[in-house]
Amino acid sequence: MSPKILFQNQFQNQSPSRSGKNLSTPPIVTVGPKTILALPILTLLNKYQESLRPPAEKETTRIHVDELASKVAYLYERIIKIIDWKEENLLRRNAIERFLKRNLIAELSKVNFTGNANMRSSQEDTAGFSPLRFIFKTNVAEISELLVRELIRGGHLPNDEIGQEKIPAVQKIVEKYLYLIKNAPFDTSSFVFKKRVNFYNWILEIAACEIEEVLSPPFKENALMEAMTLLMAERIRFVPENSLSEEEKVLQTNIAVHRTLFDLDEAIIAYHLLKDRFPQWTEPPAAFLGEIAKNIFSVQKSLENDLHHLLGREFFNLCEKTDTVFTVIGDILDNYQKEPEKLPFV
Repeated sequence: MSPKILFQNQFQNQSPSRSGKNLSTPPIVTVGPKTILALPILTLLNKYQESLRPPAEKETTRIHVDELASKVAYLYERIIKIIDWKEENLLRRNAIERFLKRNLIAELSKVNFTGNANMRSSQEDTAGFSPLRFIFKTNVAEISELLVRELIRGGHLPNDEIGQEKIPAVQKIVEKYLYLIKNAPFDTSSFVFKKRVNFYNWILEIAACEIEEVLSPPFKENALMEAMTLLMAERIRFVPENSLSEEEKVLQTNIAVHRTLFDLDEAIIAYHLLKDRFPQWTEPPAAFLGEIAKNIFSVQKSLENDLHHLLGREFFNLCEKTDTVFTVIGDILDNYQKEPEKLPFV
């Protein structure tokens, strides 16, 4: 018999983090003589204000594309003014994914999964793993720059605003996911072509999520989801009690928040779960990446199980009843985008 989920409307003494651990700070914070805020909301306000602070001045070259591309970008900017963040995010991420598949899938199909791939790898970089800068005829450094420029040319990123340092950052991401593909423990006797292609697609979808986040970080949206997850998980209880672990409860709440607040798809939810589960995911040491590569199919299966949990619909229904509150909070934050220092209680 499945446990019954109850929703309580008051704070308890502790608030769980997205990883399931309790925060030592009480979730209610007094700001001034009369104002009382939940800690996650106060954290949200602080994170949003911090994300809008002008970065420290430093010498950097901005990426520029031709004038014709600028006109295309202008038309695109007119379009995105009438769509929401989720649609803009999806358009940009789909463009990244199409580029990766167009430039890599043909070459990846030549990989010999018995472990003798015919490829030229550069020396190990500071992260400790062979970055596979060349996949047969494909120069990863070159396609990383082409990707960024194509996104600007297509209006997915602003012209003359993206720093040149973003190109090597994208390159490292592409190298990491290619490493996972090359070192995945394929059993060539049973790993049929369709499964192999599905795995490629999954890896490149996750890679597109990380690239999109590096090029256009969604600070406000991530902070909103984190705040909603904390507040919702604090109020959810089960009958019988302890029928689901605290960690599992927070995990399923987090997934439901992604789906209700911004209607996000499984690829980006899986990417966020990977970052939560593996804090080293975005800056992986050699040993960590090697272990992930050896167990990548187990990791993929575990994520699929989390995304299709038996109680997933129950969590979704609960979060759907309260997501409007956080949508309104997001709209309020947008009003302070040009003057974040005027945010109340911060």
